[in-house]
Amino acid sequence: MKKVSVIGLGYVGLPLAALCAQKGYETIGLESNPRVVEILAGGKCHIKDEVVEEMLAGANATGNFHATGNAADIAACQIHLVCVPTPVDDNHDPDLTPLIGALNTIAPHLKQGDLVVVESTVFPGTCEQIALPILEQETGMQAGIDFELAHCPERVNPGDTFWTTSNIPRVVGATSDKGVTAAAEFYASILGGEVLDVRDIRSSLRPKFVATADGYTTTSIPMGSVTKMRSIRDALRRSGFCMAGATRALVWKNIGKVGQFF
Repeated sequence: MKKVSVIGLGYVGLPLAALCAQKGYETIGLESNPRVVEILAGGKCHIKDEVVEEMLAGANATGNFHATGNAADIAACQIHLVCVPTPVDDNHDPDLTPLIGALNTIAPHLKQGDLVVVESTVFPGTCEQIALPILEQETGMQAGIDFELAHCPERVNPGDTFWTTSNIPRVVGATSDKGVTAAAEFYASILGGEVLDVRDIRSSLRPKFVATADGYTTTSIPMGSVTKMRSIRDALRRSGFCMAGATRALVWKNIGKVGQFF
């Protein structure tokens, strides 16, 4: 079985790493915060979330999960999952510094046949225009031929005990058909939810802004915040907002039942 690296052990990366370990993958969690590495190495969880704590305990019981601050430890991995945050700067624009740093960390250890998946929430075009050039320039290899680059945007809702990392439906896109297949097969091996193959890497962002039958909403808002979601839906409807085009019904059908809250 292939080895997995998870870059960033926050509320997205840690449960994902734990899930991979539980499913039998030897998993290396790479974290830049030494204190977090120390806590995890001691078998404890730095995230106060019942679901995450239970998942980590299960992962530790398998012996497959190892937290580290040493990037060299990911060299033997064939699947690399980027789970770093995307903060906003003073101008309220996305700050891709963590993503760029993670990609530069992975690049020296990337090998032929490896799969890189960006789970971070990023704007359309980021994978093709930023991630791909960094990996190709730093490695001298070509995406879609020597390695695969995919995007599977995280859909974690912290504190939700029903929709968790292990069962929430996911959407994958990649820069090549081979990459989509590789990413979809990997996620299908660890998830209990549906994995939707949308082929185009840019299209994998659409579930962040998804059309319902009676209006528009966004899955990036916590599902429990029904009032807020209704307000967004109504505001977008009034403005004539349209993002997913002709494919919206297909995408919506496959990413969950958020619409039932309306």
